[in-house]
Amino acid sequence: MLAALTLSGAAIGHPPEPDCSIRYSASEDLTQSVRRDGFRFDGFDRLCPILRRERLRVVVTSMNGVLLDRAYGWVSVVLEREASGVAETLTQQSTVMDRIADSPTAKRAELTALNNALRDLAADSDVHLRSVAAAEVRARALLVRPAQ
Repeated sequence: MLAALTLSGAAIGHPPEPDCSIRYSASEDLTQSVRRDGFRFDGFDRLCPILRRERLRVVVTSMNGVLLDRAYGWVSVVLEREASGVAETLTQQSTVMDRIADSPTAKRAELTALNNALRDLAADSDVHLRSVAAAEVRARALLVRPAQ
């Protein structure tokens, strides 16, 4: 089950910017972690206005758990156009491991991985924007039928 949530910068410890929020969809567990602890990554102030201006949201795929006496959190994020649902094919991923092998640590590792992936996405935002644009061109080409 995916939950959609919008968090503004002011609500999560970043300087307030008018109408600046990151729209994203993620698992209910990760959504609860974000609601509780917020986004904390370098580049929030860069990424947030880009998402608003380009009308994009972040789609999150993630897992957490305990494996071989380690807690882990893994996240993959992509940008998606809000109106069309067209998503880029480029992904930004992060994995965080911890020696404390329990569920709460795994959930924290997943949130840390999300923040790391968003930090890296913000740093490479130009590449990701080009990837969304290319995906939209491919989608349009599939929808256009030649005249008979």
